Amino acid sequence: MNTSSNNCFPFIFPGNVYSSVSDVSSVSQDSQQSVESVPLPAALLQQLTPFSSSFRVAHINAQSLLSHHAYLLATFGNRTFHAILVSETWLKPSLPDVVVSIPGYNLVRNDRLHSGAGGVGIYLRDGIDFSVLICSDGNAARKIEYLLVEVRYCNKKLILGVVYRPPEIVYSEDLESLLSTFLPHFDDVIIMGDFNAHAGFEPAIS
Repeated sequence: MNTSSNNCFPFIFPGNVYSSVSDVSSVSQDSQQSVESVPLPAALLQQLTPFSSSFRVAHINAQSLLSHHAYLLATFGNRTFHAILVSETWLKPSLPDVVVSIPGYNLVRNDRLHSGAGGVGIYLRDGIDFSVLICSDGNAARKIEYLLVEVRYCNKKLILGVVYRPPEIVYSEDLESLLSTFLPHFDDVIIMGDFNAHAGFEPAIS
């Protein structure tokens, strides 16, 4: 999947904005009330207003894009972000893109094929020129899942990647080795995802 535009995006690295959208079920009740006092789309817009000319990237662990499609439309339907990275899409090839589409975005997927859950994807805003670099094998069991795309803008090249590490999977350096082969050829790299790396529990994972 590829789309192109002659327009040059009004952002220059550094000066990017990254956001990870998560639930607040594990925080204190007082903190949860303060977070939930402002609807998420409005809160995101409020935080991103000073960075209107920056390249904006969000990550979310969806735990089923299909089940939470309405939530994604409400949160990201205003096209605030240039890219939305998704872990745990829970999609299968038999499910067409249109049922989880966000208007104004192109969806790139790497579905898990061998069992339920898992899967990663990237929504890229219309007009962004991109191509898929590499992705994990959807048939491979007990492996880190990832999707890397090349984004081209203003004569520069960016690696944009999303990762999902299932909690039972031992971390390996395969992804780092893979990235090291690409890094010399790109100006910037953005990798976001759910690594299931909990501070204090898995000291060997960074």
